[in-house]
Amino acid sequence: MALGVGGRALGMGGAFVAVANDVTSGYYNPAGLANINYPQLALMHSEQFGNLVNYDYGAVAIPFQDDMSFGLSVMRLGVDGIPDTRNALYDANGDGIIDIGDDRLDYSRITEFSNQDWAFYLTFAKRQTEDFYWGINAKIIRRDLAEFGATGIGFDVGAYYTPMENLFLGANLQDATTTLVAWSTGRNELVSPL
Repeated sequence: MALGVGGRALGMGGAFVAVANDVTSGYYNPAGLANINYPQLALMHSEQFGNLVNYDYGAVAIPFQDDMSFGLSVMRLGVDGIPDTRNALYDANGDGIIDIGDDRLDYSRITEFSNQDWAFYLTFAKRQTEDFYWGINAKIIRRDLAEFGATGIGFDVGAYYTPMENLFLGANLQDATTTLVAWSTGRNELVSPL
């Protein structure tokens, strides 16, 4: 969730909190989503390390009445096709102990797994006055690594203020309530506000 989205924002080095005014606002500053006047859609795909790591982003935003907007953003970061050799070691005598001569792989027993991180943002933004907007994200995080998985939920809040023409002030507090990520193994992680 720290890689960034959208060509315009990435071209600005991610310095987009105070000028977020399109469908990508759900990621940078949920309050900026109140700036849209018509439905918007964004799609992005990025490959890194020779197609080893794939990053996908999709978002849709819809204005409602004259002063509110709703949005949905989905992100996936994944490494697919990772060879799993945990059960592929050759045991010549079948005793379950790796002896001399057992140090080779049975290639027919190699399987594959993926490492995937998913994030779903549900965004609401409201134009409180002509100069002040606020917004909130509810986000669901899902992580999968082989047979293990984790799920988390968190909230972001943002504000957007224009005190005078051509002066834009923005604030975004990510993981405002501290995001809990609970693993299937019983381990829990906390993501502190940023």
